[in-house]
Amino acid sequence: MTQWWLKFRDVLFDEHLWQSIGWTCFKSILIIIIGKLILSITSKIIIKIVPAETKYKRIHQLDQRRVKTIAMLVKHILMYTGNFIIMLMVLAQFGVELAPLLAGAGVVGLAIGFGAQNFVKDVIAGFFIIFEDQFAVGDQVQIGAYKGTVEEIGLRITKLKSWKGELYIIPNGIITQVTNHSIFNSIAVVDVLVPNIIPLDAALEQINYYLTTTIIQIESLIKPAEYHGVHVVNEHGTIIRIIAECKPNQQHEVQLIIFEQVRIILDGMRFKNG
Repeated sequence: MTQWWLKFRDVLFDEHLWQSIGWTCFKSILIIIIGKLILSITSKIIIKIVPAETKYKRIHQLDQRRVKTIAMLVKHILMYTGNFIIMLMVLAQFGVELAPLLAGAGVVGLAIGFGAQNFVKDVIAGFFIIFEDQFAVGDQVQIGAYKGTVEEIGLRITKLKSWKGELYIIPNGIITQVTNHSIFNSIAVVDVLVPNIIPLDAALEQINYYLTTTIIQIESLIKPAEYHGVHVVNEHGTIIRIIAECKPNQQHEVQLIIFEQVRIILDGMRFKNG
């Protein structure tokens, strides 16, 4: 016990040892701080590049959706790679031999790779989703039974946010069919019942007058809404159809506005006709 205590005391009061440990810890902390700072600055630069590229997309022939998505993907790759490098540099400060470690990691990685086929499948599928431009961040899509706005496309997963606030996390590897509602203009279809008490010709005259000015009243419209003809005739009256070309995924909002305005017109005519 006496010998053990003497050895322990020598180590405990070894000034050079503690200086070495302190200096190593200081350098490690400094590496972590500088590394995190560099990663943070680089991430902010990537985020700021997106609007700059979008502004000049006619010159660069870049799509805003794809630029934003690829920027987020690059940001994720940078974070993973940067943190891995920081970890290796810290280990090197504590005397860990990196060459055997990397060689062993390669062997272990190969072994894990055989058991992580789903992970590899997800990553590969994620790259194809982005570079084939199947969908991008901000798009309104339906993937299988899930529908929502694309919040994030990562290396392995895609995140969708529904209109109710639910967040769906979907592995990229299981995405086999996608319906993208945000690429082309949408068509709003509005069916309105004109009661028998209201003369159809008079109703159509009032409605057509309103439809010629819809593009001014509704920002989402590409061109004025149009009367598309009689859809159904029944004992209650005549159901007419109105169609309108609008911006992607805005058809539901446009349908509600047009239906409400036409209903107000018809209610006014019904009141006049007693």
